[in-house]
Amino acid sequence: MIVRMGGVADAAALAAILAEARARHLSHVTVHSGRRAVDFYLRNGFKQHRQLLLWEPTAV
Repeated sequence: MIVRMGGVADAAALAAILAEARARHLSHVTVHSGRRAVDFYLRNGFKQHRQLLLWEPTAV
């Protein structure tokens, strides 16, 4: 699931997403966030983890 958040409903939307994750007994939720949103996620129970990097082949 990809969710892009913005606006005043961020906390409510995140709470709903995490409630659904709990209901589905998910082992974790991964967020790919811009630097400006990191504090928001930390305040909402997320922990920093090693940096994820993605490689995609270039078109030839």
